[in-house]
Amino acid sequence: MPSAGDYAAPRGERALAYLDAHLSARPFLELGRPTLADVSVFPFVAVAPGAGLPILEYEHIQTWLGRLAALPGFIAMPLVSRGR
Repeated sequence: MPSAGDYAAPRGERALAYLDAHLSARPFLELGRPTLADVSVFPFVAVAPGAGLPILEYEHIQTWLGRLAALPGFIAMPLVSRGR
């Protein structure tokens, strides 16, 4: 019987690929500036490596994570290294 990871991993990788493609044409998710969308998606992407998802492979996601971390007032999440 397949595990939950066998089911979820391909879907997670597809979501990351979609997000990476979306970010290839813009600095943030929408409006060209940080919005609630970025704040909402960031934690899920930041912890993806803990689920075995390879976010280091996604150049635009890495750049986006760096942009968010460079914002004034950014508070890092404990145990999250932004995928690096």
